Amino acid sequence: MKINTLGHVLSLLLLFTGCSTTFKPWTLSQLSPGMTTEQVTQKLGAPHHISQKDGSVIYHYTYTEPIPLQNETVIQREDSVLPMRTEPQVEINTYHYEVVLVDGKLMNYKERY
Repeated sequence: MKINTLGHVLSLLLLFTGCSTTFKPWTLSQLSPGMTTEQVTQKLGAPHHISQKDGSVIYHYTYTEPIPLQNETVIQREDSVLPMRTEPQVEINTYHYEVVLVDGKLMNYKERY
């Protein structure tokens, strides 16, 4: 039973690790208007997706919060100590950001809801 649970946890970790990027939303504060495309990608990394609209190039970035690890609670009884696994309350939050460039220069960025 333990091996089966461990297998599920490892599978989930591999699944979400494969989907993660190096983009961290707090690096957006390092951007300033007028930065070049190269400067933006140097700070944020490669975008997840690129689109165009009304002469602008829009870099799309996605950030998914890490999954909390499972907790283990120990219950003490008079005759023994029993470890009890509690199922994690997993709520995965994903955030989407757009970085807008015009003529190869940064105009602005925003979180997309």
